[in-house]
Amino acid sequence: MASSWYQTVVLQMNDMFTPGAKIKDTGKKFRAKHGNNGKGNVPGTKAYKFGEFAVDATDASGKKAVPAGQEPKWLIDSGNRHFDQQSLDKLEAAIIDSLTRPGAELPIVFHMGAVLPAGQKATADVVRTASGYTVTIYCAP
Repeated sequence: MASSWYQTVVLQMNDMFTPGAKIKDTGKKFRAKHGNNGKGNVPGTKAYKFGEFAVDATDASGKKAVPAGQEPKWLIDSGNRHFDQQSLDKLEAAIIDSLTRPGAELPIVFHMGAVLPAGQKATADVVRTASGYTVTIYCAP
């Protein structure tokens, strides 16, 4: 998993989670794919897992968080083989909490943390703030 790989996604996710029309659009698309509670509670939807939504959700201008052709690598890198499970759980909970509030979605600001030693699983610090969340992702080169 490369830190530069995550940097690309972090920049696009920050755009998609910007307060106002952008996060409302992201929330609407999230609920359409993952249900009103993010757990696939509506027929035709499925439970949210980190990585999946970033592969096919587009921002208001049609841009995806994960560049075309790199989706399979992203799905592998964002799963628990390369990512600490506790961090994934916290990250998924924050995104679900943010995007399952129609009209009152919570902004999330994503940051890249320090690069971890090669072979170490990626982690994420998830902090609830007064206005939303701050997420810092740490990953190996």
